[in-house]
Amino acid sequence: MELKVLKQKEFTFWHYQIAGWTLFMLMNILQLLFYNVYLGNGALGPELMDTLYNLMLISNFFGFLLTIGMRYIYRTLFKRKSSLRIIMLVVLLVSAVMTFLSQTFDIGLQQLFGFMEENREIAFYKIIYSSSVNVIVFIAWSGLYFGIKYWKQWNVERDRAERASYQAQTAQLKMLRYQLNPHFLFNSLNSISALMDEDKSKSKELLCELSEFLRYSLEQKNLAQIPLKEELKAIRLYLSIEKKRFEDKLLIDYDIQSEAMELPVLSFLLHPLVENAVKYGMKTTALPLRLTISACVQEENLLISVSNSGKLIDPREEHSGTQVGLKNVQDRIQSAFAEGSYCKLEQIDDYVVSTILIKYK
Repeated sequence: MELKVLKQKEFTFWHYQIAGWTLFMLMNILQLLFYNVYLGNGALGPELMDTLYNLMLISNFFGFLLTIGMRYIYRTLFKRKSSLRIIMLVVLLVSAVMTFLSQTFDIGLQQLFGFMEENREIAFYKIIYSSSVNVIVFIAWSGLYFGIKYWKQWNVERDRAERASYQAQTAQLKMLRYQLNPHFLFNSLNSISALMDEDKSKSKELLCELSEFLRYSLEQKNLAQIPLKEELKAIRLYLSIEKKRFEDKLLIDYDIQSEAMELPVLSFLLHPLVENAVKYGMKTTALPLRLTISACVQEENLLISVSNSGKLIDPREEHSGTQVGLKNVQDRIQSAFAEGSYCKLEQIDDYVVSTILIKYK
């Protein structure tokens, strides 16, 4: 399945800032309406309500401007990657300063509209109450600012990691294809050349199958995952070519459970295992070489095996390349699927068996 990056609308500071203060303003309006109903519907009077609305609007707009100033302070902290302790100390200090400025502005505004309390004791308690509310608002705003900043940074890093993982898988796939195609092409073209004089129709058929296999290779070059049935289609093409090369020396059998056909696998995952089974099986078994490819579903996981008659070659031998292909498959599986997925190679009686277990969750 090809990695698709969903481009969502990027919300900026201004989207959050305007939306947040608009919501806060609406809450204050609802609070004022509730207070008016509590005192008795219309108790404050329309003129007084209009004045209170204006006071609230101006006070909230001033708070809106103060938090813009806070943004520039916090942005500097964020860019310098300050420690959590420093951030918390600065948040408390800045919130206290902004509360003082906001409270001073509100007192001046109330004096301008003639709302200052004549009773100094009551006025003092109102100032204490409004100051405590303001400092909570500024601290909460600060928490939201840093929370959103770190959340967006985490999303960026996660997307970057996903892209890096996808690019690494794609690079592995390309590297594997570049390793396999040259000598596979060499062998196939040699077979076609040898058949040209003996059986033109058979050589033409082999050439068409080779063309179809290469076309599949090009079509799948940008896909990380495909259904198992598509991977098997490429394997059947490959083995059809090998069958024409070796004729009765190669016997092929498929045992594929229908439920497994639609499950996703990595593109060109089985190719190195099948190629090694043919290449090394021909060297270590009494002909004909018997090759079996099977796949089944076990507890929502996919189990695939490629077995060939013959002996497991010692990896210490210079001519053995089985371990390289196996490691390539193992690394790709572990990076693409759930923990516990694996690829292993073992000798079971007179057969060499490559087993792949793919866990999806």
